[in-house]
Amino acid sequence: MTVLLHISDTHFGTEEAPVVAALLKLAHHQKPDAVILSGDITQRARTVQFEAARAFCDSLGVPHLLTLPGNHDIPLYNIAARLFWPYAGYTAAFGNNRSRSWSSAT
Repeated sequence: MTVLLHISDTHFGTEEAPVVAALLKLAHHQKPDAVILSGDITQRARTVQFEAARAFCDSLGVPHLLTLPGNHDIPLYNIAARLFWPYAGYTAAFGNNRSRSWSSAT
């Protein structure tokens, strides 16, 4: 049986240590085949927030990670970045492919 762990709207930058610890414990207990991290990964699309999100994902020890950014993952106050490089922070942390797919079929 394939086990997926879907985590949404983490808003790194506002995360709370007990919640992060609980998610880590859950992931280590459930041993999912893949994690889906979707929407509003960060609070304000800041580099340090993307780095924290990536470190969290890496600490899960799950073989497959699928991510999908939300509106909070593009810069809010930097208008030039918002217009011309909206996914630069996300891409630096998670790669350039925003049309990810995964199959458990062997």
